[in-house]
Amino acid sequence: MRTRAAALTRAAALLSGMLITLTAIEASATEERKLALTDVVRIARTRAPEVRDALARAEQADAAVDASYSGYLPNAKADVAANRTWAHSYEVYGSGVYRSTPQVGIGTNASGDLAWTAWDFGRTSSAVGAAKADAVARSADWKATTNELVRRTAVLFLTVIYDEDLVRIADATVRLREKHASLTRALVDAGLRPPVDEARARVELSLAKLDRTRAEQELAQDRVRLATVLVRNPSEPMQLVRPRGLPKIGADARRAAEQALKNRPEVIVATASVDAETERAGIASARRLPSFGLALDATHQTNRPDGDRRFFPTGSVNANASVNVPIFDWRVWGNVPVARASVAAVEARASGLRIRVQGEAAEAAYALRAAATLLDRANEARELSNVALLVVEARYQAGRDGPLDLFQAAQKDAEARTATVRAELAVAVATVELLAATGRLHELSGVAAARTTPASSQDR
Repeated sequence: MRTRAAALTRAAALLSGMLITLTAIEASATEERKLALTDVVRIARTRAPEVRDALARAEQADAAVDASYSGYLPNAKADVAANRTWAHSYEVYGSGVYRSTPQVGIGTNASGDLAWTAWDFGRTSSAVGAAKADAVARSADWKATTNELVRRTAVLFLTVIYDEDLVRIADATVRLREKHASLTRALVDAGLRPPVDEARARVELSLAKLDRTRAEQELAQDRVRLATVLVRNPSEPMQLVRPRGLPKIGADARRAAEQALKNRPEVIVATASVDAETERAGIASARRLPSFGLALDATHQTNRPDGDRRFFPTGSVNANASVNVPIFDWRVWGNVPVARASVAAVEARASGLRIRVQGEAAEAAYALRAAATLLDRANEARELSNVALLVVEARYQAGRDGPLDLFQAAQKDAEARTATVRAELAVAVATVELLAATGRLHELSGVAAARTTPASSQDR
């Protein structure tokens, strides 16, 4: 019994250990879940409420196209009824005696109507055309909504990535200031520097810690914004994987403007809206013309009195041809200039949108070119400031330079490294903005992620 109890105890301990291990593994997997740029793009395209709303509206417009074809088909209805009747008839004889005769019967009634508009001078075809144009516009609007969300998500993703770099730079700056504070204290203890130098070093260290706190706060805020866009709980752990490299695209403004007109779904929306309003204007014009219709009515009745086995059927069939001419309906005539004005307004908006998307694409191309130039200058400044800092540190330790020279060199080095990271972010954001402005955001789906998330090249 003792052996069995000991075995059960060991088994329970083993199971408990396995559960603890599995729980730890699951928790670790949850904590270490990594998201690459392609992942956040896919999530933005599938889970965002505004995208699902735009998709539902596109499906609604597609269903409206099927409904618009009903104008080509006839309308038919039928009624069937059964009845039971009770009645009395009275006859008066000369002697003042009334004679009552009951009348009881059973019967059925059936009727049917068939109506068809044979010709309406293009009203139905225009309605179908307007529905098709609306469907095209809704579908393109869904794509435009998706692209806007992907653009915003990608920008937030890259912002968080480079926010992490800025936090690492701020932390490296704090460590550098701590090194300078320790060096200054040693020089003060040795009598080579006055005590005020140590106080200045501590002030610089406090300012560096303040900058690190600000960087951490910006990172936390951008993480919350990204989690909100991805429809995630902001408290859930989320590790982002730095992309290996964004697509290399040209920064030619003229070519970007041409690509914007060709690829942007907003242009398709504008063109389809003009087509839809033109078709609706055709409907308004066709309402001034007559319409021709055909109608067929049929009825059939049967009646059988009680006490008689015979049925007495009656039936009728009526065929009608009608012409509907709007003579005194002045609303029909008044709607024509209103519809034409609506077409002119939509055409003006479409023309303005084409100019706007061209301008956005050209502006994005110039922004990418400027960001690339700024990055080159920032890299040069970072290299020079790093060399200058090393020289000043050696001269300060040797007593040739004062603390202000050291603190200023350290500040310039931190500013140069921060400026380089911000320039890298500007290039990445400008690339995404140019892809969005030219309708090429689908190229982000092929961006490969780096195997690891290395520290920034700006860290010391």
